[in-house]
Amino acid sequence: MCARVSQFTDDMALYAGSRESLESVMEKLVLEASRWGLTVSIPKTKGMAVGDSLTDDDVAPLSVDNDGIEMVEYFTYLGSVLSSNGAVMEDVKNRTAKASKVFGCLRDAVFSNPTLSLSIKRDVYEATVLAVLLYGVETWILKARHLSHLTSFHNRYVCGPSWV
Repeated sequence: MCARVSQFTDDMALYAGSRESLESVMEKLVLEASRWGLTVSIPKTKGMAVGDSLTDDDVAPLSVDNDGIEMVEYFTYLGSVLSSNGAVMEDVKNRTAKASKVFGCLRDAVFSNPTLSLSIKRDVYEATVLAVLLYGVETWILKARHLSHLTSFHNRYVCGPSWV
């Protein structure tokens, strides 16, 4: 039984080489948590089978502690959208939506403010909007369509509004 664990504050991701291995590790996690007076919220727990040729058995709910863990196609972990087939387009769309919200929040106070210089507006854009847009980009395998989507977003917000 080979399994790996990634933890961040109260979040945990378990990685296993097989469905049986994951069920076994989850059973042990639930048991160990109970020894410490903790509980694993099975309804909030999600599973994801990863691969190109998944069967119906692979995506059936995982049986743990007489309950079922829902298997999902997409999952958000630490702000990034993970996909069962490894595609990044959902994460690209998620990042552009978040960056758009950041821009909207700053539009009146910064980007439409005639008293601020273009240099300050650019610095704020790079520090906030671009930072949100490109969060996690180093983990993506970018294809032309992803780059086009990101470039389109950037051009729409940099060239579209009147910043001067």
